[in-house]
Amino acid sequence: YVLQIAGIASPYYYRTFPLETLEVTTLGTKNMLEIARQRSVRRFIFCSSTSAYGDTPSGVELISESAALAAEDIYGATKASGDILTRAYAAQTGLDAIVLRFSWVYGPRRRTSCVIREMIKGAQFGRSVHVPYGRGFSRQYVHISDVASSVQMALGAPAAQNARTFNITGGTRLDFAD
Repeated sequence: YVLQIAGIASPYYYRTFPLETLEVTTLGTKNMLEIARQRSVRRFIFCSSTSAYGDTPSGVELISESAALAAEDIYGATKASGDILTRAYAAQTGLDAIVLRFSWVYGPRRRTSCVIREMIKGAQFGRSVHVPYGRGFSRQYVHISDVASSVQMALGAPAAQNARTFNITGGTRLDFAD
């Protein structure tokens, strides 16, 4: 098995160093796919992101896995690229592949910023939290334990002829207001 979860996800880094982000994340995925093909691995799992879709149109609760990928930042573009490469390798070489598109992951040990963590800290210390995204900002969050369970399920899924893609989200959009 190959689980390709690596990549640059730091907003500071991918905004400041877009070329390096593309090289590390996209070429890294390409290299892992080729190694998997050469070694006839049992299954390749690419950990993508719902950022590959870009902004969700207003009024849409959940996006289908068949929706077009239209990333709007370098991070999302690298995930869309790896997603497409994985599915192309599966189609062309017969590699057994699964793409998991994670939504906004929260939970213990997260190192990058997370609005849910900030709100919990605010509640613990009795202070209000200003969400800088503005009225109408909404996202689908998913707890890290659900992400880990989805990876375990993908590892144990029966083999298939075509790559399979799954959105891994909490299933509900949460809206934040100022």
